[in-house]
Amino acid sequence: MLQLAQMELVSPKLIRLDFENLRPFERLTDQYRHFGVHFSSAIAIEPSNPAFTPKSGSKLLMPMGNMMSLNAFFDKPSSWVGAFVCSTRIVVLTAYDRDGNFLGQTSTVSQGAKIPDEQSEFCPQQLDLNRSGIAKVEFHSCVPFTLDDFFFALMP
Repeated sequence: MLQLAQMELVSPKLIRLDFENLRPFERLTDQYRHFGVHFSSAIAIEPSNPAFTPKSGSKLLMPMGNMMSLNAFFDKPSSWVGAFVCSTRIVVLTAYDRDGNFLGQTSTVSQGAKIPDEQSEFCPQQLDLNRSGIAKVEFHSCVPFTLDDFFFALMP
């Protein structure tokens, strides 16, 4: 008699961070560690320029100082990572595994040198990457950019 093994479908847990609990100009590090993620090179802001409107709420992230990138690190590997980004130039999302090996990359659509009033059709843009074993992601651009509604999926 042939016995069939039962397969249990395991659904990933989707986590979305909107950054509304952060204070303006607060450096983001391990405030979301309880969700299994920490950040580097990121600061919370409330933008005054309407061209950089958040996807939700009033707060979002941007790279600190003169840096043009920010990073997120996962305690347990993620299978899907993304955010809504806004910039006058291309923003690139790059994923790495635990050993620092490249897993994949994606980018926003080029917006050229749009003036702020014309930028609203491009901002914010969803930028996401679906790969197994994501331990670190880097968002980077050649110009300042903002990031909101960061999301990721973890397997239970």
